[in-house]
Amino acid sequence: MSKITEAHDIVIEDFLGYPELRIPMFQREYVWDTEEIEDFWSDLTEEGIQFLGSIILKDENYNHTTRTGYLEIVDGQQRTVSLLLLLKTISRRLLILAKARKQDYEQNAERQAEEINRLISKRDRSDLTKVLSYKLALPNSGDNQVFKDILDGNPANNKKVYKNFYAVQDKLEELFDIYLADKKNSEKRIEALISLKNSILDIKVIEVLVPTDEDAYMIFEAVNDRGADLGAAELLKNHLFAHIKENQKAIQDEWQKIRKTLAQINRRSVDLTGFLRYYWIGKYEHLSKRSLFKGIKKRLSPKTPGIHVTPSIILKEISLFREVLERIFLSSLDDWRTLFDSSNDLEDDRQIQRRAHEWFSYKRNLDYFPKSIQYLPIYTAIIGNLNKIKISNKSFVELFLAVEKINFLYSYLLQKPTNRIDKMLSGIGRDILAKIELGNHDEIQKSVQIGVSVIKKFLKDNIKKRDIDEAITALNYNKSADKSIINFILINLEYSKGGYGRVLVLEDLTLEHVYPKSVEKKGKIKGWPALDFDYAELGHSLGNLTLLPSSGPQANGSAREDSFKIKRDKYLLPSAYSINRYFQNISYWNGKEISKRLKYIKTSVWKRWGV
Repeated sequence: MSKITEAHDIVIEDFLGYPELRIPMFQREYVWDTEEIEDFWSDLTEEGIQFLGSIILKDENYNHTTRTGYLEIVDGQQRTVSLLLLLKTISRRLLILAKARKQDYEQNAERQAEEINRLISKRDRSDLTKVLSYKLALPNSGDNQVFKDILDGNPANNKKVYKNFYAVQDKLEELFDIYLADKKNSEKRIEALISLKNSILDIKVIEVLVPTDEDAYMIFEAVNDRGADLGAAELLKNHLFAHIKENQKAIQDEWQKIRKTLAQINRRSVDLTGFLRYYWIGKYEHLSKRSLFKGIKKRLSPKTPGIHVTPSIILKEISLFREVLERIFLSSLDDWRTLFDSSNDLEDDRQIQRRAHEWFSYKRNLDYFPKSIQYLPIYTAIIGNLNKIKISNKSFVELFLAVEKINFLYSYLLQKPTNRIDKMLSGIGRDILAKIELGNHDEIQKSVQIGVSVIKKFLKDNIKKRDIDEAITALNYNKSADKSIINFILINLEYSKGGYGRVLVLEDLTLEHVYPKSVEKKGKIKGWPALDFDYAELGHSLGNLTLLPSSGPQANGSAREDSFKIKRDKYLLPSAYSINRYFQNISYWNGKEISKRLKYIKTSVWKRWGV
């Protein structure tokens, strides 16, 4: 049972009066965003507010008599970081307003700003005007530097990785602008800021003190393991800190690497807890996000010897999973070729290059559907073990095509619920990984073939051609959600016709309306037949869309409103895209021809992905 030294209420000014506050490594990073800071602002500015919850501190390294040492924030980090950002914003605004005001207002504003700065910073005892650092230290050096830069008012640095810090500060500036908007002059604004500062510093919190790391870990888990918004990843991080004593910096470093990788991947569906969940369901068992931490904790317990996993093994496996995700999402084509060169059954350079190009194309296809990532357990099992499998075996290609079909047809084109495929695909991934770890090639191939059969049966039971035809007919260039699907279809039909000798990069191509879309504004275009169809519907359909390069002599912009024959002979047929050969024997382009090509594309889609 955890121990509590004492608990009592103090005002925020006294809480910030401690000489130094630190955030322990097992804590999560600062994750608040604009929504949380708006709620926090509402709480702080609510009329008559007196209480702001509890803050749990570990006082093992603090001497209460001499007021030396430091305290660690076990629970309350997000509020404390936000509080310092808010108070520093008040201080900064007071100093700006003080510059051009009457002397008495100027001196008062500067004095109040200095009072805030004294509260939140550490000073040189021999020269109290000299700031050594801020009182609150974040555990990660990157976080700490960004926090310091914002407090100092320095320009944004590494904004992509630390975007929530900057989003919070931007939101605070916006909230302050609104708060001061009805104050008619600088004196009134200074008075309002001083009043706000005083009311915030007078708000009470319940200060709970615990004496040791063990008590801190237990309190942290107890506070956050009852349906709060803290994710399983951070609860696991805390748990690892509690059980791995010899190298806790490795845990902190790995969490930072994961955070950086996820920022680079930049997919909402792969947040920190999502990352952990896909690692877990691809290796051990299928669990929902809600039950994830309890499931992991159960396996970490020595009381479950049949399924027990040590914390050190978990940390190592998480690190390997992160590396595999980087290969899947962040590797270039050259990286991919090197990766396939390490495969133990591809010896011919041309074979390596072709297979690398083909699989790189499969991988890039995933980028068109960022919300659907149920395939991860299968991809990580295979891509993470290329040196242990016979990648040239046809069954692997069949598996990846099956995954592509279910991702494209079921999840995106038909918008079916993905929870039905989540359990199925993770089960296939776990089975393949288990066979790979045993090292029996025949069993690996058998597992892959079973996975293909399971997916094919699912698709056969849930996908009908008429539903696919209707969905393709409904695709429209003007719907932003449809553009990625349209690009995906045309690019992959190009692969079907032109092969995998090259990799098509989305940035190097663009969608071209064969019958120019400018007709919607002009009503008639010289050299083109009068509209005999509804352009808003058919003109923006797949039947009237094709691929052209984004630059060069056949670029999309060059075609403009040239007649169909000129467009065909000068841009479509000379382009590098095989799908444009369709136009070779067509001399007239109207609604009838668009409908014919739409039907042709539907047939091609079913031939490429049908079940």
